[in-house]
Amino acid sequence: SDFGTITMISSSEEGLDEIRDGRWYRVPIRKGEIHVNVGETYTMWSNGLFNNNIHRVSKEAKKDRISFSYFTSQGRRTSSEDNTHFAVSPICSDDEEPRFPRVSTIGHLRSYFSAFTGGKEDLWDD
Repeated sequence: SDFGTITMISSSEEGLDEIRDGRWYRVPIRKGEIHVNVGETYTMWSNGLFNNNIHRVSKEAKKDRISFSYFTSQGRRTSSEDNTHFAVSPICSDDEEPRFPRVSTIGHLRSYFSAFTGGKEDLWDD
């Protein structure tokens, strides 16, 4: 699954699989087409309306295939006196409760990697 917001993929041949209903399926990407994956941060911002997916390069992908992936995420605001990250609250309907915390892309990455590093913050260079 991608961490950010949206990933756009273009490929010369098929070669991407994704999980649906617990099974791997081939994603039919043809030359000239673009496949869009929703990332984890976008899932949180949409309060689960748009779901990220687990995906992989197929075992049957041609070795000479060419693909191009464009990962998008949100930027951050920086100034001489302020180095804060944009955080977004989940967008909810009037009768809906937020299922996710207010988060920025880098905030999500930090919390994810913190679980693997024991909370070491010195890995991040602000």
